Amino acid sequence: MSDTVALNLYEILGILRQSCADYEAVTFAEIKQGYHSALLAHHPDKQLQREQGHGAGPDEENMSFTIVDDNSGITIPAIKTAYRILSNAERRKDYNSQLRIGGNGTVLTTPRAASDQIDLDDMNCRVEIGPDGVSETCTWTRSCRCGESEGYILNEQDLEKNGLASNSITVQCIGCSLWIEVLYEVMEEE
Repeated sequence: MSDTVALNLYEILGILRQSCADYEAVTFAEIKQGYHSALLAHHPDKQLQREQGHGAGPDEENMSFTIVDDNSGITIPAIKTAYRILSNAERRKDYNSQLRIGGNGTVLTTPRAASDQIDLDDMNCRVEIGPDGVSETCTWTRSCRCGESEGYILNEQDLEKNGLASNSITVQCIGCSLWIEVLYEVMEEE
């Protein structure tokens, strides 16, 4: 799962938009359809049928869902969490606010009740080479007790958005409702 990308809750349900503001116009019917499609696309039994070459079945051939590979990192608990939040008007409103200020919807800079406090150095760092072949970016991940091996995901852009005034950032697991506070030190560039 080292090639996974942080997805917002809409993306977990297969609902893709150009900007965070565009998610505000998503209808409940789209969320419900996305939920059902995501469950079908990521269900372990359906994955096994595809691997064995049995196909999706006669009724499923006409459905509009994308078959994804096994390395997508999307889990059934993540799909259920996305639907639980997005199908509730109040939770969805709060989430959309987080999405606007936090980028991908999984990172917040405002205080939240964190289940744990860890140091950034205690997270796994995955260095990725930029398209220019020279620049490097780092994505930090940590497993969650819910079973997500990369449940907490944080990148350099998240830290930059958080600003220099704070030495911590609160991150939600992509697979459950747990939050952690990540402590870090801002280093001055020479």
